[in-house]
Amino acid sequence: MTCRALRNPSVPTLAELEAMYDGAIPQGRLDALRYGSVLDDNITRTKATIDTFTRDAETMRASALRWEGKGFLVQAMQCRENAIFDEAQAKTHQDYLNTLEAKKRTLAAGKADCDAAKDMFGEITQPMDGESL
Repeated sequence: MTCRALRNPSVPTLAELEAMYDGAIPQGRLDALRYGSVLDDNITRTKATIDTFTRDAETMRASALRWEGKGFLVQAMQCRENAIFDEAQAKTHQDYLNTLEAKKRTLAAGKADCDAAKDMFGEITQPMDGESL
């Protein structure tokens, strides 16, 4: 089995991308090449975004406690509001991630069904002109 057979055929190789573009290759195409597919790229980026918002919310909550301990209640309230916003953003992105992962599972199940059909019936070919299956 070649490396070409192991990778996603819908994602061009770096050499193919370089041949397609005269100048700089768009970042989205490079990311799809790096992660294997646009879907995997989106999943990776969404996970990173969730981590960022979660970390920011934790930082804001800790900051609110410090402000409150010093007697600065307005600043503490603002930090809590920021933490609530960050948590809401993390939840929104988590919902999006769940949707992306469901799509990936659906695609994998469809591929598994196709592979099973090929194993059972052999390679399916299109009929030639005038022939019927």
